[in-house]
Amino acid sequence: MFLYQIFQLSITAPFECPELLEGDAQSAFFPKITVRYGKVPDHLEAPLNAGPIFEATNDMFLLKIQEVGNYLIRNGNEIIIDPLPDVPEQELRLFLLGSAIGALMNQRGYLLIHASAIATPKGAILFTGPSGVGKSTTIQGFIERGYQKMSDDAIALYYDESSKKVMILPSYPNAKLWQKSADILGKNTDNLPRIRPTFDKFYLSTKEYFCNTPLELAAVYQIVPTRLAVDIELEEVNSMEKLQILFRNVYRKVYAENLHHKQNHFTIGTLAAKQSIIKRIKRSDCKNSLALLLDTLEADFSA
Repeated sequence: MFLYQIFQLSITAPFECPELLEGDAQSAFFPKITVRYGKVPDHLEAPLNAGPIFEATNDMFLLKIQEVGNYLIRNGNEIIIDPLPDVPEQELRLFLLGSAIGALMNQRGYLLIHASAIATPKGAILFTGPSGVGKSTTIQGFIERGYQKMSDDAIALYYDESSKKVMILPSYPNAKLWQKSADILGKNTDNLPRIRPTFDKFYLSTKEYFCNTPLELAAVYQIVPTRLAVDIELEEVNSMEKLQILFRNVYRKVYAENLHHKQNHFTIGTLAAKQSIIKRIKRSDCKNSLALLLDTLEADFSA
């Protein structure tokens, strides 16, 4: 068995997960999560929510991935993998570290947002937006400016009773870059592992730039592509739009519908919207827009 950590959880897995941080003395005190192989049912009894590839109750989540296998996530502390024959571990890890972990965090009551994040002296800064808009590219740009990253894909929000603040947990230490993003950043992908054999997307090790400490949520920037003549446009959003930006970017949103943590998610989101700066930033696709994007964001969240 192999020991790792993610979202301030200690995970025991039956195979290596090079995408995660290894367990250490600190993570030994984190809540324990077990990942194991086992037989998984084809269906759940009386699911409260269901779709083509999943079924969910309040304490169980069944994920069914064609040509890979089934994952049963239960009670927020166990993931059982029932793989099809001869499926590579790389494929099993992809869905374990994405949808399965996402479902587990929902069961534990966290609000998961599809966003990347960096650590700053003012707290955690989040970047949301549709796939391909440049969240990972933005994170890599800030790493090159000396910032630490907290996540490349999903972040977990929770309300800390002691500080009375909404906090975010550190999650994925490595980056996932599309070829286009790697080209913009000048990263050679020849020796980088692919996310999946047929995907033009790669893992990039950034563990040495990872902040593994929970931080107060300071700001959220929604990155929006635009065809406007201006390269960058930063705009304020009203209170209702702040909440919409957060909930529009809930990670695997359909998985969380009808679960008993839904009210808790709404409470966390409402508190996060009140606590943090939330703005929309429009960017063009011109070759110089990344540097201008970073300059604009850094000037705004540092003010």
